[in-house]
Amino acid sequence: MLGTRWLAFCGLFWLAAVAIAPAASVREKPATCPYCAFAFQGLEVVAEDFKAGPPDPDLFVRPMSGAPREFFTVWTCPKCYFSALATDYAQALTEDDKKRLAPQLKELRWLRPQGMAEEPTSQIRIPAWFKHKAMYLCYVALGKPQWILGNAALRGCWVARVYHDPIDRDRALAQTYAEMTKAFEQRHQKEIGEQRAFALYRLHLFHGRLFLDDLRNGRFTEEEKPLAAFIGACFLREGGEHGSAVGPLNEVLSHPRASSVLKELASSELFLQKVEEEFQRLALQHFEKALADNEIPDEERRAFCTYLVGELHRRLGRPADAAAWFDKALANANTPKSIQDWAKAQRQLVSGGK
Repeated sequence: MLGTRWLAFCGLFWLAAVAIAPAASVREKPATCPYCAFAFQGLEVVAEDFKAGPPDPDLFVRPMSGAPREFFTVWTCPKCYFSALATDYAQALTEDDKKRLAPQLKELRWLRPQGMAEEPTSQIRIPAWFKHKAMYLCYVALGKPQWILGNAALRGCWVARVYHDPIDRDRALAQTYAEMTKAFEQRHQKEIGEQRAFALYRLHLFHGRLFLDDLRNGRFTEEEKPLAAFIGACFLREGGEHGSAVGPLNEVLSHPRASSVLKELASSELFLQKVEEEFQRLALQHFEKALADNEIPDEERRAFCTYLVGELHRRLGRPADAAAWFDKALANANTPKSIQDWAKAQRQLVSGGK
């Protein structure tokens, strides 16, 4: 058996984008928009049911099962599109705030993703990455501090990373997927068993690289090859290394045996890869400015931010910049041990370690 972590991840490919709620313990909560006073049902995670796993290197805390908190903790008003953390909905907006927000909220209607209703009836019917983008843009309009804008963008990175369109829209493709993963399990039972103690992001990276190794080594039929490239790329993206997923996804788009549905799925993954990269660039920009302006309110948070700047540089393919910022984090006496450990590990990674 591959174990519950592998099965939980496989389930992400089968999970319809509009049916995430059953994957986590959530409940509806009455909400009133502070901009337009429209009443709707928000969502909140049932805290006592939430079991967290080890964090990713950019401090994303994944649940042991189901969807992450970030899918539910941002609310978007179905009427006017005002978006913010659920906790911010209790704060009144001044008339000046509303004037600053008005042009941005009008633009958000044009930015909403294809297939999303103009006035969605449920928070589940609004893609999590879009809610975070809308929140970020609302916060910019409101003139929030740089470090808060950085945090908003960082949260957007996380949800874009784990958001996938469903593979089961095509029955034949879903059946091929099931058969391939079963054969993959049998072929690599020993290696997979040795990795079970890894944090979830490392398991994703391990499986993605293994899938792509099998592809290069001729372990898949000609019909299976484009799907194998797609699966490997999705694992890499889910594991946080979205840059490494671009090549395999482009292979799917150019493969003569890839079905139209698979090419649509690959295009969606490439779009989400770009969304994550955009969020990372924004987070990096705001965190660096917050540090330069000495805006961050306490030393420990400043240490966290310094480390995150290094990690964001690393994920954006800038190893020299990443190394310099990891060194700053390590040189700061206020850096907590957990962040020092991450900085050491990631510093080694950009220096050629594995």
